[in-house]
Formats: sequence, C-alpha cells, structure tokens
Amino acid sequence: MKNNVKRKVNVFANLKDLVCDCYYESKIKFFITGFVMLVALLTGIIVAVKCFSQIGDSFSKYGVVDISNGLSSSFFSRLFSMILFMLLLFGFSFSKFCMPLALILIGYRTYLLGLNLTIMFICFGVPGMIVSIIIALPCQILALASLCIFYMLQCKCSRDFNCCGREHMRRKLQLMLFCLVLLLIICILETLLLLLLSAKVILVI
Repeated sequence: MKNNVKRKVNVFANLKDLVCDCYYESKIKFFITGFVMLVALLTGIIVAVKCFSQIGDSFSKYGVVDISNGLSSSFFSRLFSMILFMLLLFGFSFSKFCMPLALILIGYRTYLLGLNLTIMFICFGVPGMIVSIIIALPCQILALASLCIFYMLQCKCSRDFNCCGREHMRRKLQLMLFCLVLLLIICILETLLLLLLSAKVILVI
C-alpha cells in the first residue's frame, strides 16, 4: 500500500516538474497562447453583443443546449468535443511548423466560449448568468488551460525526443492519458454543478 502511494506521489511530482520545466523553457509560447485566448474571448463577447437582434430564439444553432430533458447526451457531447480537440492538438505537436494551426484552433475554441457565454446571458438573463459565471466559465477555462498545457508538454516531448522511438511515444501517450482523465473529471464536475443548481441550459463547443 505504501509503495502504491509513493508511486502516485512520484507520478504527480514528476508531472509538476515537467510542467514547470516546460513553462520556463517556453515562456514566450505561453504568453502568445494566453494573448490569443484573451483576444479570441473578447472577440466572441463583442460579436455576440453586436448580433443580439439576430440571435433571438435561435440560440440552439450556436452551442447553447437545452438540458431540461436530461444531462446524459450533453455530457458525452462535451466530453467528445474536448477529446477531439485534444487529439487535434496531439497531432499538431509532432511538428513545430504546426503551431500556427494549433493557435488558430485554440483561438477558435476560445472565441466560441466567449460567444456562447454571452448568448447564454442574453437569452436567459439571471439564470443564464449564474450558469455562465458559476459553471460554464470556470469549467471551460480549466479545460482550455489543461489542453493548452497538454499541447505545450507534447511539443516539449517532441523536442526532447527527436526520433519517434518507443520512449518518445510512451511519454506522449502518458501525457494523453493524464489529459483524458482530467477532462473526464472536469466534465463530471460540470455535470454535478448543473444538477446542484438545477440548470436548464449549458453550452457545448
């Protein structure tokens, strides 16, 4: 039992050290990614406000989903969306020349986040604001941050192991497994908060 606990502690300690090393090695990339996310988020908010008259009752055409009939379908939709995003970033991490594509993908998802959060607030008033601020925004920002860190770690792994050998793929798949578990936890937490607050809508991007 003690050995298992020590192994788990060592795994998380190694992951923490890996993230810290990645940050110190790639501060500029982290700054650029954060800047792109901020601009994309604000752009989504501005577009939603300007298009207020065109939104009306057509919010379902965007990413806001009515969950009054059940949470199961939206849970798997959110999880699938995050996993697909993760797999795309995983593919882009094999070449440094794909970083612009990764930034476009991250920016687009952040834009959709700002757009849909604002739509939720406009169309549903106070209840929409509560869901947006207390549930959707923290969970989606946490998921986005996790996916961005995942991408940076995958890029570091590709730099550290120039050849596509067994150790290279083993490290990459380990990072993917960690990210997958974290995304699953985020989706479960978001679903529990939706149940706790008896929410009627959530966004799927």
